[in-house]
Amino acid sequence: MRRYFSILFFSVFLLSAPSKFARSQDARNNAQVMTQIRAILSAKGLTEDEVKVRLRSRNIDVDKMSDQEVIAQRPTIEAIINEMEQEKKQKAAGTGTASPAPASSTTNTTVAKPAETTDEQNAAKKQAVEMAPIVLVKSEVPTPSSIYGHHIFKDNTLQAYRISKDASPPDLYILAPGDKINIIIFGKSQADLQYEINENGYIQPAQMPKIFLSGLTLKSARELLVNRFSSFYVFNKDQFALTLNTSRTINLNIFGEVDRSGSYTTSALNTALNALAVAGGPTNNGSVRKIQIMRGSVKKILDVYAFMRNPILQFDFYLQNNDIIYVPPAEKIITLQGAVNRPMKYELIDNEGIPELIDFAGGLQSNVYTEFVQIERFENNAVVIKDYSLDDILKKRINVELKRGDIVRFKAINTPLSEFVSIEGSIDYAGNYELGTTKMLSALLKKAKLKPEAKLDPIFLIRKNLDQSVQILSLNAEAILTGKSADIALQKKDEVIIYDQARYTNLFNISVSGEVRNPFERPFRYDQSISIKEALGLAGELKPTALFNAYVYRTDPFNAKKTEYIPVSLTDDAGFKLKPGDRLFVLNKDVYKREFDVSIAGEVNNPISIRYDSTLKMKDLIKLAGGVTLGSDLNRVDIFRLRFNKDRAPDKQVLSLTIDKEFNVISGAQFELQPLDYVVIRRIPEFQLQDFVTISGEVKTPGVYSMTSKRYQFSELIAQAEGLNQFADIANISLIRYADNSGLVVFNAADALNNKGNTAKDPILLPGDLITVPRLNNIVRIETMGTRYILGENQKVLQVNYQGNYSAKWYIRNFAGGFKKDAERSSVLVVRENGLIKKTSRFLFFKNYPNVLYGDRIVITTMKPQRPERKEAKQVDWDKFMTKVLAFGSMLGLVLAATR
Repeated sequence: MRRYFSILFFSVFLLSAPSKFARSQDARNNAQVMTQIRAILSAKGLTEDEVKVRLRSRNIDVDKMSDQEVIAQRPTIEAIINEMEQEKKQKAAGTGTASPAPASSTTNTTVAKPAETTDEQNAAKKQAVEMAPIVLVKSEVPTPSSIYGHHIFKDNTLQAYRISKDASPPDLYILAPGDKINIIIFGKSQADLQYEINENGYIQPAQMPKIFLSGLTLKSARELLVNRFSSFYVFNKDQFALTLNTSRTINLNIFGEVDRSGSYTTSALNTALNALAVAGGPTNNGSVRKIQIMRGSVKKILDVYAFMRNPILQFDFYLQNNDIIYVPPAEKIITLQGAVNRPMKYELIDNEGIPELIDFAGGLQSNVYTEFVQIERFENNAVVIKDYSLDDILKKRINVELKRGDIVRFKAINTPLSEFVSIEGSIDYAGNYELGTTKMLSALLKKAKLKPEAKLDPIFLIRKNLDQSVQILSLNAEAILTGKSADIALQKKDEVIIYDQARYTNLFNISVSGEVRNPFERPFRYDQSISIKEALGLAGELKPTALFNAYVYRTDPFNAKKTEYIPVSLTDDAGFKLKPGDRLFVLNKDVYKREFDVSIAGEVNNPISIRYDSTLKMKDLIKLAGGVTLGSDLNRVDIFRLRFNKDRAPDKQVLSLTIDKEFNVISGAQFELQPLDYVVIRRIPEFQLQDFVTISGEVKTPGVYSMTSKRYQFSELIAQAEGLNQFADIANISLIRYADNSGLVVFNAADALNNKGNTAKDPILLPGDLITVPRLNNIVRIETMGTRYILGENQKVLQVNYQGNYSAKWYIRNFAGGFKKDAERSSVLVVRENGLIKKTSRFLFFKNYPNVLYGDRIVITTMKPQRPERKEAKQVDWDKFMTKVLAFGSMLGLVLAATR
């Protein structure tokens, strides 16, 4: 579709600069140009504004560019429009599109049925379909071939087009009847012209003679048209553009060894290679070296290997209408294996042999064994292997004829490296060296460059014998290099090791630690030493906290289990010598100073414990603690003190002081703080700030109330709130306690109000308590587990109107259908809204169910366990049974008598 782009670019340019071409035809008013632009952009899913915005984002502003600048920017603009088209396609694929149906043998692509559109949109979409490439659907993708040259027909390397898409025709394209061309002139004269070469091979421009173009290449046609149109239009040569608008359609016949033989309708832009790609390419038996293109009595041979070496050759094989492409069977397939760059199967023709085979394979690998090449073939009903000199073949001293099915192998060199010697250790250049130029030990030592610290006597030469045993030679390198000793001849894989002198030296550490700036540990020879002054210099001298006394831990390196401790003065003993193995430890002077704290607690804002000093006064200590609280008693300041004795445990003392508002000591004016004193400022007796409780719900005056005393009870709060109103549910008043996170406190509000001041009935409230007086609720809820009641679809619990002070059993029997057989009746509970729970009690064999009040909830908490399988019934002992009956009757009589 690239031949349409020039129309777009030049038209956009004309639209952007009307003033410059005011005297010429205005492209804005050229309906033909505008229609073509809209059709092209619509087919791509783009608009003029979108293209302009994207071009400006890439610093291409066509509104400010000359025609020459537009032409110069053509490749970039084409790439941007292609990019926008691909983005549109990806978005469309993300929303889901119809899958194409398989193509038939006479069509090159299939397109889903479009929705109803305008005539202009239909024309644009039809044009887009015609320009679509031929792409094989998934079910038609052939399996890869192992024969070189087949892959270009299988992996979409080549694509065919009905007309054109992303493929501008080359200058060698030959025009013929049916081709549609587009001529754009944008000089002083402007024109946008479209012509179709008629069946007689010419075009007929208006008011111009016929121009015959059939049989001319696109390049020759352009030169001819420039010459002819220059007589009727005013323009420079670079202001004339010829593009192939629509190529002609041709019919082809493809036969022979191809995957899909048959007749094809395609664009004349396609070469024979493109057409073969549509047909799936040659089969594994088909030739890629002798493909025949037949046009009447004329026959041309297409060699794919020649095309792969020179792709421009494909343009020598443009097709004409009714051409026949025939793929014959391959005559000679050779398998190439081993150390070549591209081992696979190759097709050879005529007299081609091993040199050509190597060339097709991209040459030999660097590790190829060049002594011979091996050929495996069938001869006389047997598999034979023959070896030939590769050098003789390449120099054409011999000619080896390859046969169909031969396997040609090139061996790879697998021999390990052996012609070398190696050296490592105290040298500058360690590694392997060539034995041929390094035959003597002295030569190796000179190449590797010995380091100054290398120990030359001894050095070691390690030599491996053929039986893999090792021979170690100890040598004097210095004597060999000075000629005092005979040089040593090296052998294959000899290894020389040279160690540092430090490896043979006994080194022991001297260390300095403690109160120095940079503690260190350094190695010294046994016969070396340093002074304390030198050691401190190496350690960066002393810290401010250092004591001028230290200890030397002396450990003899040859008797490591014995350590001597030597006290030293860092000033007087500065010249003391430290020996290898010594450790100098500098002491901290602050470690030997005793530290004591003084603490203050009680009615201060920030109780603290700080270091004691004789300058610290009581006033200072209180200020450092943030001062005293509002409830502090300045007349009662207690000090707990320890008095130490030499011979016994310290005595404990308690002192009491009085201080003024400025924290000065009034009583005991000579008082001084001592180490470890613990000061406590007491609280004024019975001092407290206001505390509050909250009551909500059905009282006459709900809200927050101040507690009038520490023993502030529930009944007092109700009195302060002016009592309960007529809607209050006194039986379900609840108390929530937040002070200690204890939550619900269960109590009986009616008993509390009837026994005011009685701590057993009337609860004492704490700050933060919340009392809720609920509204009277005449609903009774029954949990249906253990009852015969079946809940409805939107029913979670059975709710009934309060019927009176009846038992829980009465409510279950009258509203829930009674108990189930497996219900544990003794587990029936009545739960009040305030948390009180009443349970079912027993007296002998009788159950006393709790009575129900308004707002209560009836719950059966457990079910009877399933009875085990009944065992075989035992025979009844009637004597024991009658004895138990008589005993029960006697007991029942006593009970009845007592109750009367």
